[in-house]
Amino acid sequence: MPQVTKDELFSQTELNEIEVVKTKIEEFLRSVKIPTELIKLIKPGILTGGMSASLFHGDAPKDWDIYLTDQNDIDSLNKIVTETESVLNNIEDINPKYGVDTLVEGKLITPRAITFKNGIQIITMSRADARETFDFVHCMPYYNIKEKTYHISRRQYESIKAKKLIHNPKSPQPVTYRREKFLNRGWHD
Repeated sequence: MPQVTKDELFSQTELNEIEVVKTKIEEFLRSVKIPTELIKLIKPGILTGGMSASLFHGDAPKDWDIYLTDQNDIDSLNKIVTETESVLNNIEDINPKYGVDTLVEGKLITPRAITFKNGIQIITMSRADARETFDFVHCMPYYNIKEKTYHISRRQYESIKAKKLIHNPKSPQPVTYRREKFLNRGWHD
């Protein structure tokens, strides 16, 4: 079952819906090919970000954001990615029209993230604890890869279900383009 804090009450119907989202995350993880060299680094990480909102609304996530828990793992990941050709071949090619600064020519490896062809995006600018300061609460639910647990609060759930933008008080005010991105996708204040 999904993990909820003990003071948060969900109806059985809501818990069932949350379990469906958790199952979709696990199905994705079972189906996706992850380079063997990276599995040990990814396993203690979390999947978080916009995937939960997408899955609750029946949409395919644009990408699957993985945050690693340890800076040493991030450093190891960066080294493996740049030095291992078989891993580098799994990374998305850069689209020149986006004008993104990359660390490896032709590959979507930026100072912020590494984007793989399979939809996984490993965030390298911060560790997993960064989710506590995400700008909107609907981006904060997470799946613990090692423990195989999905964590969502009542407030996060309600924000997602209502498509209501709720600012995370532990974050600075969201930048305008982020707010507008969600408003253009049918979210509201």
